[in-house]
Amino acid sequence: MDIHSTACISTINALWAIVTGERFQLEDPNLPKIIELIRDYIKALSASGSSPLTEFLPMSALKWPVVDSLSGLKATKTMMDSFIKFVDPYLDGKRLCRGNNDNLMDLMFNELENKKDQTDSCFGKTFGKFTMTSTLLDLFVAGMETTSSSVLMLILQLVHHPELQA
Repeated sequence: MDIHSTACISTINALWAIVTGERFQLEDPNLPKIIELIRDYIKALSASGSSPLTEFLPMSALKWPVVDSLSGLKATKTMMDSFIKFVDPYLDGKRLCRGNNDNLMDLMFNELENKKDQTDSCFGKTFGKFTMTSTLLDLFVAGMETTSSSVLMLILQLVHHPELQA
């Protein structure tokens, strides 16, 4: 295993603990799977050739046929669907047995249940679960790449400047 994958595993595990209140075991086959899904999603975003305007559209806009045909976001939609399939069992499990609001999923489910306006675009019944999934994907994509890259840069600097190692 390369050092980048090791940094990604540590980062995803820390993010997963924040989101679900649980950690993956290092031998868990889902750990490399979620890393692969996120890397594939990043590749799909990079390769889609989408215009900067489409990057600012809400994830729900990916369902609009005109956006798909004009922007080439079909691969991005496919990767989003794969991420949803991966996260759905965890979301369903968390909805049934929530803890004491010590993680992001518990807080988001409580917000969904306490929402008075069920037509609200973010946490209403229609888009609530989709909003949660989109938020998780954003968190994992941004968190995995930036944090693992920062850790790798730190290691590189320590290799080049051994006098800084105390």
